[in-house]
Amino acid sequence: MPLSQSTLADALARVFDAKPATAVEANLAILLGAFQGGLAAFTPASAGAVVAQGIIAYWQAIAWLGPVAAGVTVFPGNSTLAPALAVIFADLSRKSPTDKANDLASAFDVGAKMVVVSDVPFVQPAPPIVGPIQ
Repeated sequence: MPLSQSTLADALARVFDAKPATAVEANLAILLGAFQGGLAAFTPASAGAVVAQGIIAYWQAIAWLGPVAAGVTVFPGNSTLAPALAVIFADLSRKSPTDKANDLASAFDVGAKMVVVSDVPFVQPAPPIVGPIQ
């Protein structure tokens, strides 16, 4: 499934407008903890660093098993996320929840496109398939 910045922005806007959902999906607790810690931080730089750390931990914790291969994250991407989030968190202008969500979605989209995964096919011999997520 291709990454969709607009879909992410819409979901973030819903979070800003409503109560967060419960943590029932795998690895969601990592993201929830990162956002809670980041939003409780005292400075924009600290907030950006805490959230970025959580996003990186989220990607590193992902492993999957498909019908023809198994895979893991080999590079969690998001190397530019902490400073980008610090800028967003430092912006105290009166943006709408949708505008704030779009700013965050843009930062997450850039970082997620840097994530590199490795899939190992079950039928051997076959080399691993390494590349960015789509």
